[in-house]
Amino acid sequence: MEELLYNHLHLRNSKFASVWRFILQSVWNNIEDYLTDAEKIRNFLIKADPRNEELFSKPENIAWLNEVVRILYDELYEFTWMEKSSEEITNI
Repeated sequence: MEELLYNHLHLRNSKFASVWRFILQSVWNNIEDYLTDAEKIRNFLIKADPRNEELFSKPENIAWLNEVVRILYDELYEFTWMEKSSEEITNI
């Protein structure tokens, strides 16, 4: 996850970091609404491709999704606000 955020999106590059922070801060309510509720992410993925419903009906895949959502939220929060998150994530 960190590789995606920092390498692919160039978040560590100081030229891009301030722009990304501004963008993320301006839409943070929308980001937080999704990333604090793993069920919303699951529903989004199923709506995007109905074949995902079978995939995300298995307990081990649900556990994986819960963990990925938590990590993504924590990483984005820390980058965006330059502090650690204390937000609780609602698991599926």
